[in-house]
Amino acid sequence: MKEFDVSLKTRIVSGSGCIDRLGRLWLALLNNPASPKKFTILLVTDSGVSAAGHLERARTALMASGFKVAVYDGVRENPGEADIEACWMFAARQRPAGLVGLGGGSAMDTAKALNFLLAAGGRMSDYQGYDRTSRPMLPLVLVPTTTGTGSEVQS
Repeated sequence: MKEFDVSLKTRIVSGSGCIDRLGRLWLALLNNPASPKKFTILLVTDSGVSAAGHLERARTALMASGFKVAVYDGVRENPGEADIEACWMFAARQRPAGLVGLGGGSAMDTAKALNFLLAAGGRMSDYQGYDRTSRPMLPLVLVPTTTGTGSEVQS
């Protein structure tokens, strides 16, 4: 058997209407920042999730808790390096202090990949493998709107 080392730090919140608690969950995650209005959260999603109304519910919940919200809804299915770079170019102008991946596996994976680029720069190919950066990552919350990908619990 091959040796391995796993660190599980995933908090899972489940139940009807959890998306409406997103702002309060962020406040708890950040230890109730004194000025959430100075804290921009970038919602990373796709146009289908937006059309279904989930994006607006998430945005409303975050804004009700005092956060600024920026939205990138250009995620495509099975994103590649060019897709992540397009998201990064948008995000770099927004200067988010935290990320939400809202949707299926593609949206959540895009948010996770974006986190590497915002925290440490470079290209996604620089991060293949495990433990490829020592720089601190941005706070990240993943909100699955589908079942089965498991992306919300994978690094």
